[in-house]
Amino acid sequence: MGMGFGREYFEKMNYSSRGSIIRRFGVKVLTWASKRIGRNLFNGRGKRALDIGCSFGYITSLLKQARYETYGLDISKYALREAIRRNADVFFLRHDVQRSLPFVGRTFDLITCFDVLEHLDDPLKTLKSMYRACKGIIICTTPHRLLDKPIRRLVKDYDDTHKNLRTPGEWRRIFIEEMGLSPSKVLIESYYEVPICISNRLLAFKSIRIPKLGLNTRILIRT
Repeated sequence: MGMGFGREYFEKMNYSSRGSIIRRFGVKVLTWASKRIGRNLFNGRGKRALDIGCSFGYITSLLKQARYETYGLDISKYALREAIRRNADVFFLRHDVQRSLPFVGRTFDLITCFDVLEHLDDPLKTLKSMYRACKGIIICTTPHRLLDKPIRRLVKDYDDTHKNLRTPGEWRRIFIEEMGLSPSKVLIESYYEVPICISNRLLAFKSIRIPKLGLNTRILIRT
């Protein structure tokens, strides 16, 4: 996972200009998860949150704003330098998430992992580590295997480091059959985020739930 995630990668993805979009995306996903579990995930007082694959810290800043004691992990030295520069009072650590997480016991009330699993050689190992480190809720997002490449190439937003994509059904099988989780603990939804813009300015996302053929997949796990 570590190869190719330096300055050149982030400049190619125009990542420094995506902060507003990523934070709005994070708000949308946390709102969705809050509704599904019947609990306000924007109230982080007295709780710990971990963002895996934190990159420039756009999601960690959102979690810190929600009053979580916030931690961020990433393998990229360049990304972490940017994250530290942009975020105060967040604990950042360089770590390969395909190795066991560097925390003892069930440390976190919330773990977020947005658009990271598709970059990994062994996402199952990472998911197991997340489950061991969490005493609350895990939320992941990841592209749909069948649609990511053709659609993102069409809109010229394809990331060629996506090496491990799954369909929602394939993810469900991993959680239930390979991780041994009860189906009641796992919620997986396919959706498409439609950007709402005025004069080329992004105002919000409108989520359209598409049972099998959404561009992206949301995963919610209760530990």
